[in-house]
Amino acid sequence: MSETQGFTQELHCTDDGSEYGDLLHLIMRMAIVISISHVLHLFLQRLGQPSAIAQILAGIIVGPSVLGHIPQWRERVFDPDKSHLMGAGMMIGRMVLMFLIGIEMDVEYLWRTANRAMLVAGGGCFSSIFLAAVLTTFLHANLGSSSGTILFGCTIALLFANTATPVVVRIAAELKLAHSEIGRLAISAALVNDMFCLLVLSIASFTASETGHKQKLHHKLAGTAVMITMLATVIGVMRLFVSSMNRRFLRRRLVGNWHAVGVLAVVLGMSSLTEMMGYNNMMACFILGLFFPREGGAARTMVDWLTYPVNNFILPIYFAYAGFHTNLLALGDAKLATAVAAIVILSTVGKVAGTVMVTGLLDIPTHEGLVLGFLLNVKGHVHLIVLNVAKKIGMWNYTAYTALLMTLVLNTLLAGPVAAAIVSIRRRALHYRAMGLQHHQLKTELRMLTCIHGPREMTTMFSLIEMSSGTAFGSSITAFMMHLVELTQRVTTTMLYHEGDDDSDSHDDDWEYGGDDSRRIHHATDAFWRETGLKVRLITTVSSFTSMHEDVCNAAEDMRAAIIVMPFHKHQRIDGKMQAGKEGIQALNEKVLRRAPCTVGILVDRGLGSGATHASKETTELQHCVVVLFFGGADDREALALAGRIATHPCVSLTVVRFLPASSMKQEDTGIKEENASPSTEEEVRMPISEPDCRRDEDESFLQKFHERFVEPGVATYVEKYVEDGAQTVTEICSMVGSYSLFMVGKEREGPSPLTVGLSDWEECPELGVIGDLLASSDFMLHGSVLVLQRGRTKKEDLVDEFM
Repeated sequence: MSETQGFTQELHCTDDGSEYGDLLHLIMRMAIVISISHVLHLFLQRLGQPSAIAQILAGIIVGPSVLGHIPQWRERVFDPDKSHLMGAGMMIGRMVLMFLIGIEMDVEYLWRTANRAMLVAGGGCFSSIFLAAVLTTFLHANLGSSSGTILFGCTIALLFANTATPVVVRIAAELKLAHSEIGRLAISAALVNDMFCLLVLSIASFTASETGHKQKLHHKLAGTAVMITMLATVIGVMRLFVSSMNRRFLRRRLVGNWHAVGVLAVVLGMSSLTEMMGYNNMMACFILGLFFPREGGAARTMVDWLTYPVNNFILPIYFAYAGFHTNLLALGDAKLATAVAAIVILSTVGKVAGTVMVTGLLDIPTHEGLVLGFLLNVKGHVHLIVLNVAKKIGMWNYTAYTALLMTLVLNTLLAGPVAAAIVSIRRRALHYRAMGLQHHQLKTELRMLTCIHGPREMTTMFSLIEMSSGTAFGSSITAFMMHLVELTQRVTTTMLYHEGDDDSDSHDDDWEYGGDDSRRIHHATDAFWRETGLKVRLITTVSSFTSMHEDVCNAAEDMRAAIIVMPFHKHQRIDGKMQAGKEGIQALNEKVLRRAPCTVGILVDRGLGSGATHASKETTELQHCVVVLFFGGADDREALALAGRIATHPCVSLTVVRFLPASSMKQEDTGIKEENASPSTEEEVRMPISEPDCRRDEDESFLQKFHERFVEPGVATYVEKYVEDGAQTVTEICSMVGSYSLFMVGKEREGPSPLTVGLSDWEECPELGVIGDLLASSDFMLHGSVLVLQRGRTKKEDLVDEFM
């Protein structure tokens, strides 16, 4: 029998009319628990503790450990005979929670890191099972179990090994780890652990009661096959229904309310049917969410509907439920206290030790392995299911059940503070660090945050995202798009597509700033996803231009972005001239350049996204010619590093033009030719990049690596041009106008350069640098977009800029 079946039967046993009093009793209890948890969190959050800790403690306070000893409280609030109501509500909430986790799961990342997640989860599980086997005899004697040692040992092993995914998700999010590599790996490993433990539990319940009854076993096998078939059918029908729904509401941000109710009814109905057949509904809910179509308004509607109740009602009750049934006074028994201490200590040691050993093999730092180990040691639903099933079959009495329930609470209470302490101590190590694009390996995931002020910049940003994704060498990209909306009269709000606070009161299409712009942006994002297969996660921020840079920089830090791309404050008119947009955008770009924790690019759009960038299966015709103007310095190296990723895209042709002083030409040996360079002219000379030059050794080293990786294989073309002064530089650049759709260049030069002498006299936009300002000028060229990059600034550079 599944756990919810028992609760359902109890609900039907109430007398006529008593269900209304029970419902009021449940609402009162929930209100008290949530209120106490909020008060506790006000104090605990100052210590860096996640809200889950406060919610568990609130359950303990409301339960028999504290307030349950007061007679009036016990009679009016803490009534054990009515606890089934809270349990039934918790089970229904768990269905919604697992469905939401499935929708929000990054499927692409989950598949990409499946091997690592299985290794991390397996390391913690097997070490925990080993210690459970060692401890079985001791616990069997101290807990007074009446079952056999083998069955008891298997049960304890499952208690040691399980991990609660919802708890991991919540704690990782509140510790600002949800978007970091370590946080996402923890969530993936927790899911693998959850699936493994539920599978073992299902097999155990499947075979334990059927020994010697082959006919019943056959019936149960047939029931399993029917359930799997039903689940697959529901998934197929739901996907067809959702696709039809998305087409009907194609140009709306959200779908109709009744359609969303229908989807939720299907999910809850399938989950309840799974429970009625005797199976746990957690996996069914998660699979339904995992296969739910992400594109379109249906997914946005479900997330908008479910996020607020999950965060503010379901999760607090979910965490408080464990504490509510915990009686800490039972630890007065020395044997039970010893057993509880042994379980908590050894299960923690086993999970952490096994995880750290595996992470060491995966070259993950030790402190990150420790955080992973403690996060994976949190307990939850599987722990409760195992305890309840074992109690029903008489494996242990109520006292032992209470003691083992305390291990769930203590493990979770221990994991949150310890993980928070490690993160705090190693803040500089775990905190987002802007290494610079030049230090990113090509196979490393590129996390890009693009910003737009409206639909005008969408197409260009989409083209840049796809070009940056590449297709070769196993490169990957995680893209975010932030819609920047100027605050006028309403309150500032920042909302991520799949994890907003969702504090709005309505769910129509005009709920957020941007009005029709927002609908168009969401529609374009869905279309881009369908055409390219690249998911862009949408964020909306509403604030004044004076503080908007803080939202951008905070979002980049939370997303662990490697690069921020801001739109230029001018846009191109029909006649090709550049026209300034809203006041404040230029100042916003300057503030982001000064404060950003990572590389920043400013994109001057002149039709980069006017044509399709994605390559079809039948053709790989080049549609974008990109050129990097390399003068030397850290910013130019950032531009070249991003260009290397772009060059791997089949629809991109990359040329790197390096400018050198003419005086250095006499010192070079021009005897070596390069296959992939253009035909030589009097001013274009092929040089071995490793030859000495007046530039810094860092430039030479980086160019040498770039040459070996991209130029020699034929992915990019490399050309050197020798000029005497700024005038010749302008002449050379002018000769390239019309040949390239995108110019890439770094913002700053390291020290005064004879190659740009005199160019700053006519500088209009200092945020673009000398060369970028020249390229963005309508007087210089009318065609060809420009991307100007600046590496992340250090604190010292920020202070210098602040007082300059």
